[in-house]
Amino acid sequence: MGFFSNLFKKSGFFSSEYTDKSMMLLTDVMNAHANWKSRIHRFMEGSLGYSLDPEMVAQADDTELGRWILQSDALEMSNERRLVLDKLHKANVELHQVAHAIVRDVLAGNLADAAIHEKQFVAVAKRVMVLLIEVGREG
Repeated sequence: MGFFSNLFKKSGFFSSEYTDKSMMLLTDVMNAHANWKSRIHRFMEGSLGYSLDPEMVAQADDTELGRWILQSDALEMSNERRLVLDKLHKANVELHQVAHAIVRDVLAGNLADAAIHEKQFVAVAKRVMVLLIEVGREG
């Protein structure tokens, strides 16, 4: 497990103990992702109960979804599924960049900017979920 994974685990940021896609079903990935999104929203509202580090939040590849995407075996999948996974990876990276901006804005007290980024967060999060569903159909 990577350095950031250990930090996230210690902070309780992630809800599951999965570190290997072979242990994690797509529904588990979707649930973990939904929990992650909920934490970002609760942080914005001030109801999370702990602070977040914007640099850690930016690490898209060190989450359950990120690891699941990267650990998918491209040799064993169709070109269509590979393309959907590539789109999913890019959308997940974008989502984490927006979450980074939200956390940074909230910590700096720039709630108006955080609200603007939240709209972008919601749009990208919907795209991620649509792509996850598409991956499930391709699987």
